Amino acid sequence: MNRRTSFWPLFVLGIAATSLTGAAILIFFAHTDRAFVAEPDYYAKAVAWNDTARQHAANERLGWSLCLDAAPLIRPGEPVTFIAALRARDGTPISGAALQCEAFHRADPAHRLTPTVRVLPAGGGRAVLALPVHRPGLWVLRFTATRGSDTFTTECVHDIRTLQDTIEHPRKATP
Repeated sequence: MNRRTSFWPLFVLGIAATSLTGAAILIFFAHTDRAFVAEPDYYAKAVAWNDTARQHAANERLGWSLCLDAAPLIRPGEPVTFIAALRARDGTPISGAALQCEAFHRADPAHRLTPTVRVLPAGGGRAVLALPVHRPGLWVLRFTATRGSDTFTTECVHDIRTLQDTIEHPRKATP
């Protein structure tokens, strides 16, 4: 066997080894990096899809809505203060409801936060929550409001930007 023909089997083995090594590295990072989580415990949520559909129907029946207001710009490292207003279908405030929140950044769904929600005493269905933001960007806030036997769930997506971001990357004005 001459030198020229013995090179090709080694070349093919080298390409196969490189491909397998790359696949092993991708599998390793996919299983160890928490940022690759799309939805924790998604299998249990898929199995309980009928419960989710019933909750959506209950939300429609109740006709409640949640309006979320926050400062559009924050300083880096400071918490964002949100004011949540729970309203009935006709726009009247809903008071006496317990409000819970779960928040996470869209780019880091494995890092879930449960900020404390304080219902304002004379707020007419309004509550305040402070979210310790660790990065700017799109945040998902999932709310559960409970009053008596009624339960309402909703999800809000809020774009949190820092003052530094707007100075370095100003948004273009839309005509």
